[in-house]
Amino acid sequence: MKAKNQIYRVLSIDGGGIKGIYAASLLATLEKHYKIKIHEQFDLICGTSTGGIISLGLSLGISASDILQFYLKFANQIFPKHRNRFKILNRFIGPSYKQTPLKDALTSIFHNHTMKDLKTNVCIPAVDINTGKPIIFKKDHRPYLTRDNETYLVDVALSTSAAPTYFPIHSFEHNQTKILNRYTDGGLCYNNPSLIGFIEFIEYFYNSKKNNSLGILSIGNISSKPIALKSDFISAIRWLTPLIELIFSSQSSGVDYTLSILQRTQSTPLKIYERVEEKKSYPIELDSSDSNSLNQLASLGSSTADHIKNRENIKELFGVK
Repeated sequence: MKAKNQIYRVLSIDGGGIKGIYAASLLATLEKHYKIKIHEQFDLICGTSTGGIISLGLSLGISASDILQFYLKFANQIFPKHRNRFKILNRFIGPSYKQTPLKDALTSIFHNHTMKDLKTNVCIPAVDINTGKPIIFKKDHRPYLTRDNETYLVDVALSTSAAPTYFPIHSFEHNQTKILNRYTDGGLCYNNPSLIGFIEFIEYFYNSKKNNSLGILSIGNISSKPIALKSDFISAIRWLTPLIELIFSSQSSGVDYTLSILQRTQSTPLKIYERVEEKKSYPIELDSSDSNSLNQLASLGSSTADHIKNRENIKELFGVK
């Protein structure tokens, strides 16, 4: 359990489709090693796309081990291989994958829970198609925040993970506003939601006398193989597959660089910033659902956890000694 007057702890989990297995496995290994419940160790959990799904699960009190099993169980249902073979063609006539299998999988783990049922604060980004602006779903932790508490977790998860060309835009009516909104993947603006965690702390929780230190554990995933494009003149069809991953990965790197600079600034409240990701590239895409890819992602996450579990900053961020 978090002790009073300690550093304000933020857990941030990147987007990345099926690569979320890496983050889930990493957290499951640390959870077991430290003998903790992750939602009790962090003040705020931020997640985008697949990271948003993991964040919602953790904040609901679901163990990282159970979330990992969820991914392994439903990967082929969400990203069926028969559609994967024709994904370039599919993207000319619509999204590569249907929403229904993903929605069914999410319903099996989130049921009818809403944001008010979460056990810790969250920030889950998506992009509002109606306005072209980001929206941050959050548990209403202040009296004047009244928008999201009655929103179903399934709707939040579908909104943040509606990756362009992969899944359809998600539409739903907010219970509070009664306005039908349309959302696409939060990775278009905040694939690495660590910066959201920093902003949320400054805006709502920073107090120069009491709560003046911030720590962020930012979990990325694995790097994909470099984009091999032989010409500067690239057709739309050749851009379709790598473009989304390029947007997501470059956005994540930009946020990492920004926070690394902020952490070194003398006046910053950001006292600990740890970015954890697999630097080596692997031929695993956002929708790779073959058993070899799934097992490799789980193995890489576990081995990364074993490598970092004794670092003092990591233990401090998890509130263990």
